[in-house]
Amino acid sequence: MWPKGDAWGGGGLFKNERTVRLNHLKGEFDLAEGFRFPRAMTVELCGKYSGRGEDAPILNQRLARDGWSLRQNAEGSEDRPNSRIWYEPSKKETWTKPNGPWALEMSAIGMHERDGSWYVMQYRVLDSQGAVALDLGRSDWADWSLSGELLFARQGRLYRVMVKGGGELGVPEELIDLSDLRFEAIPTPPEALVWKGRAPRGRML
Repeated sequence: MWPKGDAWGGGGLFKNERTVRLNHLKGEFDLAEGFRFPRAMTVELCGKYSGRGEDAPILNQRLARDGWSLRQNAEGSEDRPNSRIWYEPSKKETWTKPNGPWALEMSAIGMHERDGSWYVMQYRVLDSQGAVALDLGRSDWADWSLSGELLFARQGRLYRVMVKGGGELGVPEELIDLSDLRFEAIPTPPEALVWKGRAPRGRML
């Protein structure tokens, strides 16, 4: 709906039911031809650094909107282009999300792993005193469900940890194993090989 002329920023998120925060620069608010936006809705910049960077500011705003709190910013770095993990901060960016007496801790321990994840993440559950009650280690994703359970994904498998009566944590239970799934090359259908839309404008570069 909102064309963008570069690879920085982009995307957006709902601030509330009637406000969209657009991660674009100030001059990139024109709708694409043929689109209209409801008058009851408002579009605003995604903060001071809107349209800049790769993940910030939109990722941080989404995490904060969804109940996460930034506990520690990343500091320091060790760039090692030939190592397994290219970037490892000396102080990890860390977020926490509470659930009753527990808090889920999410830390970015590295970036750009060879033959692995772009973001290397680890998760822990802390008790009310800040002690580690459950260490999930390296995982691809974790969050509290709407019903208060802990869900997390690791190596193609989805797990659940029940929060029992009295706030006691259960043991991780595997819900589904998708690790055997592989991408399959599917030929492009003939109708998708021909452009049937409006002719592109501008000059060939």
